[in-house]
Amino acid sequence: MKRLALVAAVAALAGCANLFPQSACAPPASAPPVKSAAVEAGNQKQEDLMWELSTKSIYFDHGSFAIKPEYRDFLAKVYRFLQSAPELSIGLIGNADERGHTQSADGQKRADAVREAFMSLGLPDHRMQAVSLGDKNPRATCHEEKCWAQNRRVDIVFLGSVSANNKPMASVPAR
Repeated sequence: MKRLALVAAVAALAGCANLFPQSACAPPASAPPVKSAAVEAGNQKQEDLMWELSTKSIYFDHGSFAIKPEYRDFLAKVYRFLQSAPELSIGLIGNADERGHTQSADGQKRADAVREAFMSLGLPDHRMQAVSLGDKNPRATCHEEKCWAQNRRVDIVFLGSVSANNKPMASVPAR
């Protein structure tokens, strides 16, 4: 049930971030601003880095679940950031292009590959949750390779604190 709630929250967030301008994703003006622990502690630099890291994706070749060497430095940067912010965990959102009949499985295999890469760097499994949206969250919708390539990806979403029972608690930094 928690996994379903995470997928629903991430899908809503991902759809907003990809389909609407930044202002449309912001909370209404009447709502009090939501601040992450990093901002409340006065660490705007950490908040900016978290925002930067969460706007990049890890792309995969067609039919592949292998992480390309060009993403090693990026994964190491995310890992170092997570070491400096032990209250945070991450959601790894696997995506696939529209071709074939295994989109959900392909997205999950990609998310699991990134989870394994973080584990090999030393990030504990309980600070990650890997899920697949299959082909339900396309970044591009044309029906050719240049679009399909944008949809074969894993997005990283930073989650709030790790709860006492080591389960990620969903939250998103305000921007």
